[in-house]
Amino acid sequence: MAAMEADCRERAERRRLNETAADRLRLDGNAAFNAGQYVQAAKLYTEALSHVRHWTTLYTNRAQVYLRLDKFEVSLEACVFLLLSVYACD
Repeated sequence: MAAMEADCRERAERRRLNETAADRLRLDGNAAFNAGQYVQAAKLYTEALSHVRHWTTLYTNRAQVYLRLDKFEVSLEACVFLLLSVYACD
């Protein structure tokens, strides 16, 4: 039982660290987006997604970047992926 509790604590700590890193990257991505640095913003949002795959905001932010870069099909694919992912969980 102690091993399970330790594992649970370790997972919670890893999740907290990943969420903290993702939020920092999201904020940096937002700053890059607001500065018109769209390629950098896309990279930051993508890196944030490597830490937390379930944050829908990161997907929509990245899709908006693709729109600003005139990558309409990529943006649409990102939105469709997100919608399918969300509805697959219902």
